[in-house]
Amino acid sequence: MKRFLLLALAVACLSGCVSTHPLIGRWKTVDNEGHEAVLIFKPDQALEALSRGETLTGHWTFNEDTEPCRLELTFEEQSAIVTIAKLEGDQLLIEPREEDDELPTQFTSKAQKYRRQ
Repeated sequence: MKRFLLLALAVACLSGCVSTHPLIGRWKTVDNEGHEAVLIFKPDQALEALSRGETLTGHWTFNEDTEPCRLELTFEEQSAIVTIAKLEGDQLLIEPREEDDELPTQFTSKAQKYRRQ
């Protein structure tokens, strides 16, 4: 019985102590024309992007080993988008990038500002 209790306690501690990535959750922005866009980052690195009545699904990776950090969004119906991003508390900054553009090295006034929902 003691072994069972110790095992249960260990499992409870491990499941409660596992940290999640701070990007996980729902993020929203509104562009200059008033259109909402929502990004939903899931713990299994699945991604949902909602904008203008369209939903795209895919996967995400966030590389914090680079400066600035790199965000890669891979959608099922498109190729991967790799750009820079900054996560500060409840704000996520993503620099837009067209497919043929070079990878940005700094944020501009065009950076999209998302807020955690």
